Amino acid sequence: MGCIKITKKSFSLLMPPPNVTGDLHLGHALTFSIQDTIVRWKRLIGYQTDFYFGTDHAGISTEGVVKRHLDQQGISYNDLSREQFVEQVWKWVYQYDKRIRSQVKRLNISCDWERYLFTMNESYSNAVLTSFVELYKKGLITYGSYPVNVCTNCKTTISDLEVITEPKEIDIYIFQFLTRNNKKYSVVCRNPEDLIGIRAVLVKEESELSSVQELYNPLDNTWVKVIADKDLVHMEVGDFEMNSPFAIPLLPNKRKLHFRRWSKYLSNDLSIEKKNCLTDSDAKFMKKRIKIGVDICERCSGPIEVTISKQWFFRIKIFAQDLKRIINEEERVIFHPPSVLEDVNNYLDNLEDWCISRQIKWGHRLPVWRCHKCQGDTVDIGIVEFCEKCGSKDIAQVPDVLDTWFSSAHWLFANFGWPKKTKELETKFPVSMLETGRDIVFFWVIRMMLVSLAHMEEIPMREVLLHGMVLDAKGQKMSKSKGNVISIDELLGKYGPDIVRYGLLSRSVPGKDIRLDEAVFQNVYSLVERLQHMLNEILNLSSCNDSIIGHDLVDWLWGKVHELYHWMVSGMENYNFQSLLQEVTQLLHQVIKWTRACIDSNYSINQSELRCAISALLMLLEPFLPELYKKNIKIIQETEIITLESILEVTPKVSHFQSDTAERIEKLLNQLAKEIGQGKSRGVYCSFNLNIEKNRMFELYGKAIVCNTPFQFASHNVNGTVLRYEAEPGIEILLITEQSEYFTPLDKFFRSEIRNLNRELKGINDRLKSKKFLLNAPLETVENQKNRSKWIIKRINSLSNVIQTLAVM
Repeated sequence: MGCIKITKKSFSLLMPPPNVTGDLHLGHALTFSIQDTIVRWKRLIGYQTDFYFGTDHAGISTEGVVKRHLDQQGISYNDLSREQFVEQVWKWVYQYDKRIRSQVKRLNISCDWERYLFTMNESYSNAVLTSFVELYKKGLITYGSYPVNVCTNCKTTISDLEVITEPKEIDIYIFQFLTRNNKKYSVVCRNPEDLIGIRAVLVKEESELSSVQELYNPLDNTWVKVIADKDLVHMEVGDFEMNSPFAIPLLPNKRKLHFRRWSKYLSNDLSIEKKNCLTDSDAKFMKKRIKIGVDICERCSGPIEVTISKQWFFRIKIFAQDLKRIINEEERVIFHPPSVLEDVNNYLDNLEDWCISRQIKWGHRLPVWRCHKCQGDTVDIGIVEFCEKCGSKDIAQVPDVLDTWFSSAHWLFANFGWPKKTKELETKFPVSMLETGRDIVFFWVIRMMLVSLAHMEEIPMREVLLHGMVLDAKGQKMSKSKGNVISIDELLGKYGPDIVRYGLLSRSVPGKDIRLDEAVFQNVYSLVERLQHMLNEILNLSSCNDSIIGHDLVDWLWGKVHELYHWMVSGMENYNFQSLLQEVTQLLHQVIKWTRACIDSNYSINQSELRCAISALLMLLEPFLPELYKKNIKIIQETEIITLESILEVTPKVSHFQSDTAERIEKLLNQLAKEIGQGKSRGVYCSFNLNIEKNRMFELYGKAIVCNTPFQFASHNVNGTVLRYEAEPGIEILLITEQSEYFTPLDKFFRSEIRNLNRELKGINDRLKSKKFLLNAPLETVENQKNRSKWIIKRINSLSNVIQTLAVM
């Protein structure tokens, strides 16, 4: 058995802060259940733990839900000043922050509530803004024109990670561009309005167009340059990259232009803009419907425009290779599952600098003050009164806020007091583990590492544990529109926190999505109810007498306690909770069934010894079932089993009870009872031949085994017809009844068994006749096959005799 040495080391895990956009969902319940289970296990084996909780302001997402909330109240976002809108957001935050904390407490999460932190709190905001200023001074944050993604619904820039591609049918437009000698060439585009103002057409060197110098653009009646190149003409290269080697003048975002030829087409609705452009132009075109991948906003599914815009960028690209070395060569962080490393390395190899400015009102406002006189920027965390470049007092803070993911990337060191050099930061950073969803490994996990490298020259965690998405039973993402959402509050109200936790964990494998329906929780509820009934029976036991079987049962239970400990040690190393809880569930079913069977059989059991073993079991189960542990604390308090050390000090004696054998015999008895008929079976007595090899177990536990079947246990001599049946080598069942005709239906059952045995015997004989098998198989295997053959022949003869006996009954 594996063994963990009790330690006084520390373990820290900071819970990923949920967004204050609304109530928690099952994904949150899963991540908090995984984290709390790990932390409780660490405490159990002697670790000092730091387990902190907080919430995230979630800039764009929270702004979006508050906008919709205000719309429902008849309040327009555009009618509110920045200050008025932020005031409305704070009202929302106070409401949902309180609800989220309440839900986390209902989930029985054992975090340190005194260390609660919100990402818009003063201390955290100071950390984020200080970070921006320091990175700017180091030249790691810059301001410049680059192509960026703009969500036309959210009305802000977003990162590449927030853009997803989905198949969609769209219209494409085919225009005829003319050369100087009136030769026509087709130009295909999705957005004809974007052709207004194009400066060049890029073609392959081998193209017929490579000899043409200019083309006439019929949409705005201008001549555009034709450039031939062998390297840049392919699908992956965008306009911004093409501009560099050819010095093509760039146009800024057309929505910020006020030139006559663009302004008349501009609209907040892209379809109207397209229509205006096509209606106004005399250009002839052909429209065609095709299906292609279209970029949309991951958050709101709004259309994405790629445009050149002046934004603030964090130069994370320069840290990419350092981080790869730390992860792959130095192995300073372990990923669960390790398969995610391939995606991580690919992401780092293709990493681009991060646009961190957002054009919204809610969030950490950039500590940047722009001079209206010289257009220079002054970057400072405090209130700036004059421009540091020209001295003008005509300055104002820029309206943009920081990307939420940039703000939350400081979570693992801002929690310990950074930018101050605190004792906590010195001793508790980096944290032991980060557990979070696989879907935000690039949004958050890798970016945290990069931000941490920039400030701390260290990665912020030693282990990364990733879980998958919670899906419905059909593997579909849960959504209100599909009607497949399972509410946390409803589950907690119906089943309680233990069942929700155990149910979620029972489906959890690192990195794998979880298919879930309510049946999972119903099954766990049934298990816990049976476990509680067993505990109630133990509490109500009044007997303190010693008996051989009582001591033997306790020895068996202690064996199960150490078996559970073995599974816990192994399972908590790889975090495969699904596999671990399969073993735990099977073990609990055995403990519940046979402990209750012994109690129901009125065996004399020493209550004190039994409570000690059950207390140890409850202590090991506490990380999975903390509410059950707390509810039954009385059992534990009345024993000396109060620590893991005291559990491991107990050396279990070998018990005569073998649960696997008992399960098989019980199953066989129930099959025989079914053949006889459930009603008739109650008139049949059952006992075991105690004069053969395995008699000790059945002498002690025969009554408990039979009590789980329709038969009655023959505790004394019973008159009637006796049917002897060798169930397994050394295990003979005796069925006794005064109604011998009850046994008649068993003829078919025994004949079926003989057919199965004959098939097995043929396979064994074929192997024993094979020279290849005899030459290659170990001698022990050959001998086992020969012994098995002898037993089968003996058993077939025995069953044939039983059938003959049945024939004359």
